Amino acid sequence: MRRKYITSGNNDYVIVLGKRLADDGSPLPELYERLEKAIELYRNGVADRFLVCGGKTNELTEKKESEVMKEYLVSRGVNTDLIIEEGESATTLSNGRFCKRILKSIPHDRLYLVTSSYHMFRPYLNPKRIFKVCGMPVRGVHSVDSNVEIYGKSVGKPVLFIYKDRAVLGRFLRDNPDARVIAKDVATAVRAGRKKYYLRSDEAIKNFIEETEKVFGKTEVRFSEEK
Repeated sequence: MRRKYITSGNNDYVIVLGKRLADDGSPLPELYERLEKAIELYRNGVADRFLVCGGKTNELTEKKESEVMKEYLVSRGVNTDLIIEEGESATTLSNGRFCKRILKSIPHDRLYLVTSSYHMFRPYLNPKRIFKVCGMPVRGVHSVDSNVEIYGKSVGKPVLFIYKDRAVLGRFLRDNPDARVIAKDVATAVRAGRKKYYLRSDEAIKNFIEETEKVFGKTEVRFSEEK
């Protein structure tokens, strides 16, 4: 079911949480995804303005996350006057604190908080909860992330990595409400940002790969030497 949003007034903001930049100062795919979701809300008339969050978190570049985010929004046709930068924060908690400071000084109505799905749904330090604790009743909106990372580890065996497009997963779960248990497990891992699956035998690893490929099709699998 598609989420229904309220049509915006004049002072509704989409708050976009930053992500550590690449060493050359460019956004990584995850940040592009968040910004594109914010642009979607803007173009659909949900929000009027942007508040982009993030300071300098990569010591190899002089650029701030908020600066790069603003540049990208402008390159996509957003008027620079509609974008406010919060360029001091380095964590989700400081995102909330510095945003509150900014919003105290400007008129605002509804607030839409945009980040990645694994970030929005994580069980600890949930960004939506953090912003509410900071005094901002945000409406959470998550982007569709580019990659699924599921980790499995059997006793005495290497770690198993599986990478696949999360958009494929989202469509599959939408169209198959009675999906196999493995699909539900994958969805849980994505939403909660879970880092490991414990598979206790070679047979369990084999079955895990087979069942995952039933959901996603052919899946790239590689093993690390991590113990």
